[in-house]
Amino acid sequence: MTTLHLNLKKKWFDMFLAGIKKEEYRELNHYWFKRIVFNHKKVNQFYNVHTDLGVKNLFSNPLLAKSIAFKPIDTITFSNGYAKDRPQFVIELKGIEIREGKPEWGAEPRKKYFVLKTGQILSGGIDWEQKELASRIEHSNEYFIDGFVHGVKKYEAIGVYTVSGNELEEVRDIEEV
Repeated sequence: MTTLHLNLKKKWFDMFLAGIKKEEYRELNHYWFKRIVFNHKKVNQFYNVHTDLGVKNLFSNPLLAKSIAFKPIDTITFSNGYAKDRPQFVIELKGIEIREGKPEWGAEPRKKYFVLKTGQILSGGIDWEQKELASRIEHSNEYFIDGFVHGVKKYEAIGVYTVSGNELEEVRDIEEV
């Protein structure tokens, strides 16, 4: 099984976890061309695609674009941040296309991308029962939770709940964050 490792901003990370965002967009440039195009060295030699402009020109021709195969990538590991204990999850990769993306999911209008179409979250994230419990705690007068993956930013006097792995843990006797 082949995995592509990508880092996301918190907004997009949370949208994937919530099941809202279903695609990730990567620039049509030489860097991403090398990472996701199957046999990119031979494609480079045959089509003379050695620059970002060369990649854009190659994929602007619909006949040539359809002849390009992508690496057999099965999953994407999305991370938020670079710390050792950063939040992350593994999601199924259903396919890669070259097309315009959705502006509400971070794409610029009328711009073509490598579009990574995603499926089900396979591991990581948070259990939906725990998310529902966290939501109830978040809306009570006694507790405050900022997100479900990124931990606690504020709290009130009685106690705070935070997410550690896939479990809610109560933290008591904290003064200030």
